Amino acid sequence: MGNQRRPGFSRIQPAWTQSVGALIDEGAEVRVYCSTCGYRKVADLAAIAAARGPGFSLWGKRSTCPTEGCQSTVWFSAVRPGSGAWPTNLKGD
Repeated sequence: MGNQRRPGFSRIQPAWTQSVGALIDEGAEVRVYCSTCGYRKVADLAAIAAARGPGFSLWGKRSTCPTEGCQSTVWFSAVRPGSGAWPTNLKGD
């Protein structure tokens, strides 16, 4: 069965991850990661909210990797401060 999803099954999206504004309110840290070149960074949520609005969602969003020569995309994950939990992957379905 592996990573295949059942028809009609959708990923549960915690309320605190639904928008950039909710992530900011929660004090979450959003990490940007490229699985091709290993680029890593903590996202500037205030800048994203200023550019896209606090209702903008990072779920399922991709961005071009900023590493020169890397033509892959980066993905986002979010973690609550002090939770000790694994980051919530925002890749979407």
